[in-house]
This record gives sequence, structure tokens and C-alpha cells, in this order.
Amino acid sequence: MSSGVFLVSVNGQIESATIPDVDDLYCKHCFTFGPDWVVTSGTEEGISQLSKRSNDERQTCIWNFPLEITFKSTNPFGWPQLVISVYGLDLFGNDIVRGYGLCHLPIAPGHYKKVKSQIQSRNSDDTPQTYKLIEAACEEHGQKPTENTDIRN
Repeated sequence: MSSGVFLVSVNGQIESATIPDVDDLYCKHCFTFGPDWVVTSGTEEGISQLSKRSNDERQTCIWNFPLEITFKSTNPFGWPQLVISVYGLDLFGNDIVRGYGLCHLPIAPGHYKKVKSQIQSRNSDDTPQTYKLIEAACEEHGQKPTENTDIRN
């Protein structure tokens, strides 16, 4: 008699990302899945090395970051998904999110290559935040920025 349990095994890699004019990128990944799923082997989350973009017209950051995980479940509800977040450094050296990606794991055995579009966040409030940082730095040295201080790149 069958126990009704099935396994989903993933062996692969996160190859690269292309975010024009952004350098020093790394990615974090994790898997999300439903309540009936259990990780039987492998790692549920990880972080890649920092990568510089290529000097050609593609401007690609390459990681070739390995993935290896096996899931067990009795129910396909909540099929596992791979969530990828791409981070980079801002002007001040802080880590900020540069893009997101998400995909369901394949439902059939085989070799797959998934190319995912990234969702890139654009903060419309960057200029006021930058101005606050400049203002704080000026006040620290006993100065006030003038109204016509140019804080654009």
C-alpha cells in the first residue's frame, strides 16, 4: 500500500542578473511552500558572493550560485516557489534591494532554464532622503545647506 508521499528534488543554479548601470550586486534566495511541505535535505535559503557587472553591453553580474533542496509532501497545495532578491550598494555603501524575482518549481522532471523578469523598486522619495543626509552632515560641521544646494548626480 502506498503512503501517499511524494518528493520534489531541485538541483540547479542562479546564474546571473542584469540591472543596467548598477555594480556590486549579490542575491539572496529562499523557498516558500505550503503547510504540508517539509524540507528533507538541502538549504532553504542562501546568499551569493558579490559580483561586478561585465564591461560589455549586457552589463551582467554572474554568480552561478548553486541550489540543492528536496521537499516532501502529501499534497500539491502550496507548491514550492523560489524567491530571489537582488541587492546592491547605494552611494553611501548601504545594502539596498535592486530587484525581486519569483518562480514556481517545475512540476515535471527534466532540465529547465527559467529567465525571470525582475521587479525593481523605485523610491520616489530618494531626493528628500538624500537631502536629509546632506543636511545632517552639514549640521555636524556647523553649516547649513543653502536652498539651492544641488544634490542630484
